[in-house]
Amino acid sequence: MSKMMKPALLAFVALGAAAAAMTLDPTQAQAQGDVLELHVVDGGEGKLVVASSKNGVTFIKGKEMKVFRAFKSTRSAMKGDSPDWFVLRDVDSDGTVDVVGAGAPAFVVTGAGAPVFNIPRGCGQFHLADFAADKSQDILCRNGTKIEVVTHDGQKLWEYSVKGLKLGLCNFGDLNGDLKADIECEILGKDAFMRLSGNGNDLGQVESAQLDAAEDDNPGHVEAMANLLGGQETFDLNGDGTAEESILLDGDAIVVRSKSNPKALGRYEIGKATSALIADIDDDNALDIVVGGPGKVLIIDSKGALKATLNTDPKNLKRKTDVQVSRINANNLEDDAPATNKAAVEKGLGKLSACYDGNVRKNPFTRVGNAVFALDVDKSGKVSKVERLHNALDDKAVEGCLTKALKSLAFPKALGPGAVVTITLEFGFVDE
Repeated sequence: MSKMMKPALLAFVALGAAAAAMTLDPTQAQAQGDVLELHVVDGGEGKLVVASSKNGVTFIKGKEMKVFRAFKSTRSAMKGDSPDWFVLRDVDSDGTVDVVGAGAPAFVVTGAGAPVFNIPRGCGQFHLADFAADKSQDILCRNGTKIEVVTHDGQKLWEYSVKGLKLGLCNFGDLNGDLKADIECEILGKDAFMRLSGNGNDLGQVESAQLDAAEDDNPGHVEAMANLLGGQETFDLNGDGTAEESILLDGDAIVVRSKSNPKALGRYEIGKATSALIADIDDDNALDIVVGGPGKVLIIDSKGALKATLNTDPKNLKRKTDVQVSRINANNLEDDAPATNKAAVEKGLGKLSACYDGNVRKNPFTRVGNAVFALDVDKSGKVSKVERLHNALDDKAVEGCLTKALKSLAFPKALGPGAVVTITLEFGFVDE
């Protein structure tokens, strides 16, 4: 019959030679909040530690050693496989690593912790490939007999619904040399396979599989990871050129020692340790020790001092939104001073924040970033027109709410027939 096999989705890969990531077999960690994987990423705004569990992923700011953002996700695809269901990969070819989740919801978050988009229902089968031949990774999401392919930022490329057939697992590869990933899916109950081109066109059926089994999205995961948690490992933690500091798991405690000091530099109870990361997360040229356990992460510095104990279970974190006026310019008002007009906008900041807060409550993958608006102000100081110049949130509902709130603002009177006030608003959130 078929030589197909399940695409092994999804475990993190170690990033860079300076970071060593260690993990147990995820099946050994039973609790939903147990931190199964730890990795360090840099999305261009500083290093973040990514902690994954069966409840989702949590981003930790390296320098501040504080939880930054968390995203809930439960497994929907590839049930029964031992690797976790998150991928670290540069899906948009911008030179920085992104985090892709194949659970419910399926999602893309940048390496800076900024949401890109999500598929709320998740996917029965999930795969990353370049279907558009644009050197970026697209996402195939299959639920039952419906197959859809979307770009890394959520733009639908095509959709195909299979009629009268039951599909097994799909494989991927370039059948016709057009550099696009084509699809071949097993037809259950028949010794045959259905083919679709990278454009979503029906290529008919074949009697035997022509495409190779889907590649592991993170090949070599198990082989690449040292098992610190099975014993003791030695490192050059302080960067002096000598690997004389050792870390070992002693029962429920992580112990840090140095050959030059008979006493332990530190001993910290964590419960059941399930993952560990050795990396310079705060850019001080010394390695840090990050250990994951039951719903929490310990961060220990190169001298063995405990720097932070963090709650990392996405289900136990609460989201706080932040909306600020980052810039304001006014022309032809009686008072053009930035401080005066910023104060006028901040009187309505509650309404502006409510527009964003409401959307974040409905969609935890609401985007962050800035929005720029130009406001026409009349001789009475009232706003007569609101024009959106830029909106990184890419959300029509939020934009409509913001427009209404901005129109209710009051400014100093305009000189002459009218004035223009340009406002830049910054939108973001943290989980803590």
